[in-house]
Amino acid sequence: MPQTGNILAFDTATKVCSVALRTSDGVATERWDQGQGIHSEKLFLFVRELLDSSGLQMSKVGTLLFTTGPGSYTGLRIGTSAMKGFAFGNDLEVYGISTLAFFAESARLSKKKIERIHAVIDARRSHLYHQLYSIGETDIVPETEVSVREIASLESLIKEGDVIIGTGIKRLPDVLRERLCVLETQNIKAGALISLFDRYTNTGEADALHTVIKKVAPEQFEPYYYGPSIPQVNHGNLGN
Repeated sequence: MPQTGNILAFDTATKVCSVALRTSDGVATERWDQGQGIHSEKLFLFVRELLDSSGLQMSKVGTLLFTTGPGSYTGLRIGTSAMKGFAFGNDLEVYGISTLAFFAESARLSKKKIERIHAVIDARRSHLYHQLYSIGETDIVPETEVSVREIASLESLIKEGDVIIGTGIKRLPDVLRERLCVLETQNIKAGALISLFDRYTNTGEADALHTVIKKVAPEQFEPYYYGPSIPQVNHGNLGN
């Protein structure tokens, strides 16, 4: 496992609030919860609990990882504000990671036998944010671009036994859910952000992951509410 000092990672892009810390000696701890509007309270509480339990100050966290979208407007604003607050006055390297790639990595780490993963986020009305991944020997490989899809259009992409992970899954018709292995939101853990970053720091895999992991300048960053390369959909505030 690559070691790059102390790494703090968090996700606030959906109703899930997940925080993970891995110290330079390889000890990993996590906190997790889900619900409407929990991020403003739970994110900072979880970060403080993990730092305190490890005897660390934020100034000793070398790398900060966070989800950049697509996702909830409110959740991403809270996550971005927290990232900027954590980075201010501390010598942190900050990396933003695609929410859908993070979901797919969470699925890969579930240890289920997986060949294809549909990572989705509720986009309200009749749409989901979607990206399809296949599983290599040790990694995830994007098979489609991030897109906003009508739920009905997913039928042509779904194969029997595919895995789906994310939010908004309950809005899929029963006939589609029956063809899928559904991973509940409890499988979405911030430790998967650290797993992705480990591979990114391996020279041989950096190019493959450059589209989903980017080093950011905290003071200039704005979240990808609708994804970095997909058109805005006028669905209003997506909620948490």
